[in-house]
Amino acid sequence: MALVSVLVGSPVGSSVAAGLGSYVQSKLEGTGHTVVMLDASTIAASSLIGGDSSDPDVVEMVGLIEASDGVVITTPIQTNSYSGVLKALLDVLPADAFAEKALVPLATGGSNFHVSALEYALVPVLRNLGARQIVSGAYVLDRDVVFHPCDVSLAPEAEFAVDSVIDSFESALDAPAAAASDDQDWTRSVSAQRALTLYRSGALLLDVRSNAQDPDSGFVDGAMVVPKSDIEDRFGQESDGRLSARFDPSEPILVFCNGALGSRPVALRLEALGYTSVRQVRGGFKALVAEQSRGHRPRAFHTGP
Repeated sequence: MALVSVLVGSPVGSSVAAGLGSYVQSKLEGTGHTVVMLDASTIAASSLIGGDSSDPDVVEMVGLIEASDGVVITTPIQTNSYSGVLKALLDVLPADAFAEKALVPLATGGSNFHVSALEYALVPVLRNLGARQIVSGAYVLDRDVVFHPCDVSLAPEAEFAVDSVIDSFESALDAPAAAASDDQDWTRSVSAQRALTLYRSGALLLDVRSNAQDPDSGFVDGAMVVPKSDIEDRFGQESDGRLSARFDPSEPILVFCNGALGSRPVALRLEALGYTSVRQVRGGFKALVAEQSRGHRPRAFHTGP
């Protein structure tokens, strides 16, 4: 089992981001990993602002990170950027602080308006600090993190998203060399036009929108509608441990939602189940509908098994 640091990049210790970190800690410890919680708010502001890498708290944190096999980072997102205290901490870390480690960034925020900050603001900085692999992360709405007297829980869709990400993170911890390809983190996607071409060659179009079963929500011709909560039942293992005979694990599965926030966790979950050719559709539902309206219509309609 691995040693994992959960780095909470929040200016206050009792934040939603800290709660998300506690949830991740519990999940990782439940599968046998040793988890160390690192709280950026415990480091003196003067040391962070002044870039004092000799501060004893900074030295201790760097030592724990260096000893870890992987790092989970949680941060609040405001004004389309990760927290200032996390930025200051990353600035004071050594240039190779995350060398040869698997990382996964998780963010919390008040609305989906800031979701792109995780990928476009934080991930490039983490790459520059030498991370071996950055696993595709998750963005969780503040209201979906629920505090209880002794633990933290997540709303169902947020739980599905975070659990899928952590499953992929654990796989990265177990596969240090093979996991380090760019095709396995933020780039597993195809265009809507390419998705429809693959569909005509036999790929499965998988619609996981939460409102997909509502007739007024529209539809993509040929797509199979499977709610996120049913993914395990429809694509999981049979009683003998084999993958469901209804689907070929090597055939392409093209997952789409209203955006990457919804499709990414499902794609990660399918990969964790053993499906080897899973891709998200860039632009999601709207892009596919627009592409079909230009005449790229599939020849058949998939029905659920």
